[in-house]
Amino acid sequence: MIDFVPGQLNSSVRGIIELMQGELDELVQQKAALARRARNLRRLLYTISTEGRDPAVSGASALKSRGYRRYRHALKSATSRTVQCSYHELRRACRIALMEAGGTAAPDQIHSLVVRRDSFLFAALNEEPVDAIVRVLNIMAEAGEASRLTKDHYPLFRLTPQVHSG
Repeated sequence: MIDFVPGQLNSSVRGIIELMQGELDELVQQKAALARRARNLRRLLYTISTEGRDPAVSGASALKSRGYRRYRHALKSATSRTVQCSYHELRRACRIALMEAGGTAAPDQIHSLVVRRDSFLFAALNEEPVDAIVRVLNIMAEAGEASRLTKDHYPLFRLTPQVHSG
């Protein structure tokens, strides 16, 4: 049986609340950015659709039109941002899974926890789920959010406790 000192428990709860509030703030900012991007894409699509109605622009010249080029560029940029957003979501899911596992876990354990919680859809990625998790955990280790405990191909990772001032 583990005995908790009330002050330590309150400190831990405050730390978790601060982490979750930080995550919520990031998600709200991402939502606003996505709304701006969606609005810009709608404007662009409207511009392209009105340019396509111009009788002077037809056939092959329509494919080379400025609107079409902007559309292609916007589509590539949106796809790139979607992948970046997916990896940010995976990073968050890994952080939560590490906390759920008691702070230390292997990538396959993290994968199981993420799948069980249904907190991330791995189909959005272009690589194997465990490989993506290892890559994200290595990035977290470089950022000081986690530490790599072993040098294996699928190493053990530990969540680094974050110190919040406030």
